Amino acid sequence: MKVRASNLRHAYGDKVTLNGVSFELAGGARVALTGRNGAGKTTLLKIILGELIPDWGELEFATDFRIGALEQDPSFVPGTSVQTIIRQAMQHVFNLEQRLRELETQLESNPEAVLQWSATLEAFEVAGGYSAEARAAQVLAALELDGFLERDASSLSGGERTRLALAVALVNRPDLLVLDEPTNHLDIRMREWLERTLLEYSGALLIVSHDRALLDAVVNSTFHLERGNLKTYPGGFSKARNARLEERRVQGKQHRVGRFEFKRLEKSASRVAAWGKNNEKLAKRAKAIKTRAARVEASTIEAPIKERKIAMSLESGNARAATLFKLEHVTKHFGDRLILEDAGLRIRAGDRIALLAPNGAGKTTLLKIILGELAPDVVAIPEPLIRFSDGVQPAYFDQTYHGLTPNRTVLTQISERVGETQAKAYLGRYGFKPEDFGKIPKQLSGGERARAGMALIAATRADVLILDEPTNHLDVEALESLEDALWAYPGSVLFVTHDRAFAQAVATRVLGIEFNKLVEYPNGFEGYLKAKRGESARVNPNQLLDSELLPEASEQFLNPWQELQLLEERLIELEQVFLRDALSIREFDRLKLEQAQARMRAEELYAGLWSAPVEFDATMKIGAFDVRAAELEPQTWSFWVRGEEDCPSLRGKLEGSTMQLEWSSWNSSMMPWFEKILISGAMGLSLERLGATRVGLPSTHVHFKNLRIENNTVSGFSYSHWLQLKIFREPVRHLKFARSLDSWSILERDQKRRLKR
Repeated sequence: MKVRASNLRHAYGDKVTLNGVSFELAGGARVALTGRNGAGKTTLLKIILGELIPDWGELEFATDFRIGALEQDPSFVPGTSVQTIIRQAMQHVFNLEQRLRELETQLESNPEAVLQWSATLEAFEVAGGYSAEARAAQVLAALELDGFLERDASSLSGGERTRLALAVALVNRPDLLVLDEPTNHLDIRMREWLERTLLEYSGALLIVSHDRALLDAVVNSTFHLERGNLKTYPGGFSKARNARLEERRVQGKQHRVGRFEFKRLEKSASRVAAWGKNNEKLAKRAKAIKTRAARVEASTIEAPIKERKIAMSLESGNARAATLFKLEHVTKHFGDRLILEDAGLRIRAGDRIALLAPNGAGKTTLLKIILGELAPDVVAIPEPLIRFSDGVQPAYFDQTYHGLTPNRTVLTQISERVGETQAKAYLGRYGFKPEDFGKIPKQLSGGERARAGMALIAATRADVLILDEPTNHLDVEALESLEDALWAYPGSVLFVTHDRAFAQAVATRVLGIEFNKLVEYPNGFEGYLKAKRGESARVNPNQLLDSELLPEASEQFLNPWQELQLLEERLIELEQVFLRDALSIREFDRLKLEQAQARMRAEELYAGLWSAPVEFDATMKIGAFDVRAAELEPQTWSFWVRGEEDCPSLRGKLEGSTMQLEWSSWNSSMMPWFEKILISGAMGLSLERLGATRVGLPSTHVHFKNLRIENNTVSGFSYSHWLQLKIFREPVRHLKFARSLDSWSILERDQKRRLKR
């Protein structure tokens, strides 16, 4: 046993932060400390480090026990070099070495010195004394501090000071190493190195971190703090969370069962008591049932504590371009230092692009060039191109104030975009309380500032989000909410991150900067991992996909009919591709987008070609079309889409309550989807506007999915119900399907059952 805590209690005023916390840490233990913000993690760490005295309880340490910790906001004495600070961290090893030399002079004259020398030598070896200098050099190189040995430590940037504090903690090699957010200011390469180093660490580890990949890889046990209570779960972050969620599920179920039984007994007791007003036997029975109900209530497990959830959501603008942004032939120098060389990039609709590269590689420089805050070198040939498509609105989330103005309240800044009422709703959705609305960004914590920045972006309704390390300072719950919001976001995202779990969860494309070149790793995050192992090549992030390759320009002018024919041929070809070919996620998304755009253009052409004005009695909008009906003679109707002579049309005869449809004008080149629109409109008009309760269908090549067939008729089902239940858009599992001839219908009893559901 290295550390033992027994019944630790602590409170700040009326708020209890620790309520009887007990645990043990043995040598070699690697433990994660998790919990929501405000759960008491910092309080517990301060007690372990001796910076805070608990109100109650005991904390025991083994003999000669040393604790080392990573400071969150480290400061160093001015005038002290980095090298001096590292040597001070190794003082324990130097003291042991000095003691060994002193004891060696006494070995022949003092028998007790032999035992002391053996114990000191063992401690020296455990502390890694023989390799201390080499290990310190390795740590400094891995954290990119080896070039700063003679620098005044107080002159380093905030990120460099944090890395130096981490180096001090690792070089010191204490018996218990306490790390609070050790991955802050570390790029992916440094995080992977830290992961390997901690796995090899011989002492005990206690880690607080929002880096889920690090916790899953390193720790073997998890302490979870909730409302002052601590529970221990085996495994890393993901395993512990799954166990905790299952525990909460079981607890909730047991609580519901107990409450159900209590209410049942209470009701039974009341009923028996009412029956037994003049019956002593029934009165005793009612009393016994009440006693039993009280025992059930007392033994019922409490419901799990409700956890506050942040429900982030992001809305996009109205841009509909297939390619939202192009960057070509961009080169950038700072003085003699080359940052980017001939960089190119295309951001397409629906892209979620992660930019993963070491610190200093040029990630932020690239983002600022994209946004126009930095200009590329003008000497580059060919000339650089940086252009957002027409109507595309970008939004930028920077590392410091996350798009916010420092000295204006967050409510004011968001209200300028959506009004005060909606601004308050946005802030509430992103986890803010009313008392925080009037704060300026400088008064917010890092996590609060990040959430306020995301709320501002949500209110902006941008088409392209450019996010520079959006995961910094966010707790795990906020991170997961942001992941969900980005997946649901209709626009495109380009983000810089060092959080591997976040990149893997969100990115559909992954870029890197290698030797000043902007490259893309095929197949997303998995392709990035394979490329790092040397198992796959890089591709050009500016390349055209197969679906974007355009045919050679033709001098022949295409009239609308010819363009429509080419579009319909391409739509048929795309349908075959989806059925026949195995596509990557990225290629599938691109082809689906092309299909939607081709369909939209074909609808425009159809509407334009058959646009002669014709008098009509009723109309119904189906997609981009107006399906119209005109009464030719009593109880006889014509149905068409606008109207040229060769436009396909239907004729309907209303007999009683049944509208029988037949083709009156047929065009052999008519596409099935257009045929379906015309028939759907005729059915809808018949049932909704023209008094029919049953519709007889014409012969058709269209298969109306999910409609059961009965005598070629659709009956008793209003068109508004069809739209609500999306009959033509998605399967309905509880209907039985059958086909008869070329027509489709739905049984009335199936319709009633579906409406009840």
